[in-house]
Amino acid sequence: SELYYQARKEAWITIHGTLKGFQGEGFLLDAREQSRRDARSVICAMQGDRPVGVLQMDFLRDAENGVGGIPFYYLMPEARSHGLGIQLLGQAVSTYRPLGRRYLRLRCAPENTVAQRFYRKNGFYKVGEEPGGIGTLEVLEKYKIGLWSEVKNVGQLAANMQTVENDYENLKEQGEKARKIVEKNYTWPQICDQ
Repeated sequence: SELYYQARKEAWITIHGTLKGFQGEGFLLDAREQSRRDARSVICAMQGDRPVGVLQMDFLRDAENGVGGIPFYYLMPEARSHGLGIQLLGQAVSTYRPLGRRYLRLRCAPENTVAQRFYRKNGFYKVGEEPGGIGTLEVLEKYKIGLWSEVKNVGQLAANMQTVENDYENLKEQGEKARKIVEKNYTWPQICDQ
């Protein structure tokens, strides 16, 4: 609980420069409620015995539309720029794909340029806007994560295969980086204390 709260707090300050509008207890209550429904909802990424990131997944919001929601995605400052972010993203894909989810969706402050760059580099694109605690948040969505879930005919299959072909080199490079990270003693996933 303390790790989650502190991660939310640090993320808020980094983005907004102040704690004005920060609703830490509300964030924590939401995470606890989601964890009660499904223990996979809040995952703590560990490097050895040291926490390095938090991934929160919402299994209910927009589920009927094939969406895998990510209310909170966070890396500790010292863990950034080492290829670790793709590991958390992979965990979300690995969790949502067997559930038949086709998209990942999250919200990001437009002024959070580091996160925006990471999400765009990894296939997210803006699909809308929603009000946030301070200002407007961009709603970002990652392309179809369940390749076969959309196939209705051969033409669709061919289009999906072309998408895979187009993304192959990028995904191959990301996979190689991820493998190297895992080989350096990262353990995935470990559940945060709740």
